[in-house]
Amino acid sequence: MKFQEAVENLSLGNYVMRDSWENECGYLVELPGVMHFLKVVSQPEPKVTSWAATREDSKAEDWKVIVPAHLRKGEEVSVQ
Repeated sequence: MKFQEAVENLSLGNYVMRDSWENECGYLVELPGVMHFLKVVSQPEPKVTSWAATREDSKAEDWKVIVPAHLRKGEEVSVQ
C-alpha cells in the first residue's frame, strides 16, 4: 500500500510497517495525545522512538498493516 494509506490506517489504530523493515521487526503506531508516530523495534534490541518519514518512506508502496507478535499472543505492552 502507499504511504497515505498507511497514515490513514495508523489513524484508525492499526499498526503498519514497510517490507524493508522485516529484519529489525519494526512497525509504527500512533498513540492518542502523541503528536508524532512512534516506531517500535524489537531487533537487535527492543526500543521505541519517535519517527518521521523520509522521502523514500513517503514514496514507498511496500507499506502493510500488521498485527505485532505480542498482540497475537495476547500479551500487553505499555509504552512509557
